[in-house]
Amino acid sequence: MSRRLFAVIIALCVLGSIFLVLRKPITRQAVEQPFLKPIMTFVVQKTKIKQDTILQQIRAVQDGLHEAKLSEETESIAWVKKTTIAFNAMHALYDYVSKDTVRREIIDELRKDPETIPLTQKILTNNTWARKMYGKDQAVARVYAISVLEREAEENGPRILHDTAQSLSAVLARNEQISKGEKADLEDLLYAYAKQESPEAMMANFPRFVAKLTVHPNTASAIRDGFYFGLMGRVKNQEQMRQMILWHVR
Repeated sequence: MSRRLFAVIIALCVLGSIFLVLRKPITRQAVEQPFLKPIMTFVVQKTKIKQDTILQQIRAVQDGLHEAKLSEETESIAWVKKTTIAFNAMHALYDYVSKDTVRREIIDELRKDPETIPLTQKILTNNTWARKMYGKDQAVARVYAISVLEREAEENGPRILHDTAQSLSAVLARNEQISKGEKADLEDLLYAYAKQESPEAMMANFPRFVAKLTVHPNTASAIRDGFYFGLMGRVKNQEQMRQMILWHVR
């Protein structure tokens, strides 16, 4: 048997082993195979990038989620497991050249589930629930929850981002203390919103865009920064824009 033929056989065996590993149940409650298909296809076809990292992230789901811990939220368990796999897989692609394309494919698969948008908003607006459901993965979940909402906004308009920021600002204003992560979530939501909304409309009637947000010492700087950086480079008079934001968000 030639060395080349032997090498081909070995390579096929390795790829077959990876495929079989991915087909095994990864949690006590099996995740739908159609959802896993993009991740499986990605790992099998893109053999030069972090196969092991993605496999480790997926296997970690089993250790991080327990039915007893989630007993009060039984209707959301399957969705939480599915999104934990998705968010960790997307996070593992941080240095992959086509990460944006692959992440978008995974997000679009998630968006087919009618639970995705309301529960994604809940990740951002109910920190207690997010910590309970995602544990050590809650920070990653919050980052990619915003990515899901950004993608939804691209397809159906940016209002979903503003509505979520509105709810989050009200929650943060009621809290005695907020974390840097929660503050960053509010800023990122409004940054994404301002990037997709018409800059002319925002400059012409900025108070309307601020009116439903809860401006409070806990939220004011995040609101200012989100709008400012989202509008930066999109309006002609940057100083006028800066002064307008400072005047209305105090």
